[in-house]
Amino acid sequence: MHRRAFLRRGAAVGTVAAVGGLAGCSSGGGSEFTLSTHGTTIVELDDGRLGVDVTVTNTGDATQSGIVYVTAELNGEKSVELRQVTLDAHATRTVTVPYDVQYSEVESFSASATVRRAEDD
Repeated sequence: MHRRAFLRRGAAVGTVAAVGGLAGCSSGGGSEFTLSTHGTTIVELDDGRLGVDVTVTNTGDATQSGIVYVTAELNGEKSVELRQVTLDAHATRTVTVPYDVQYSEVESFSASATVRRAEDD
């Protein structure tokens, strides 16, 4: 995939908000939530659109699912994109969130990402 980091163009800085290690109890019994985000990268996708890559890690000993929230401001408009994610124990995966705007048309962009338990929402 041809990608280049948006930061090289100097137009904006992506920010990261990591959420992880949250202990919680649900009606099915208490289990530790071990998914977390560990960075975002603003990229140009193969088709020329803007995208955000979010790195998600499961540090636990069991498969876990969650929802990744990417909160962004694109050319002055705020949005929240959600993606379901399931990771095996001790796995890391990159989730790509595409936007319907050409990378070359972006005037300003910032993004942050968090992950939460699916049943918390």
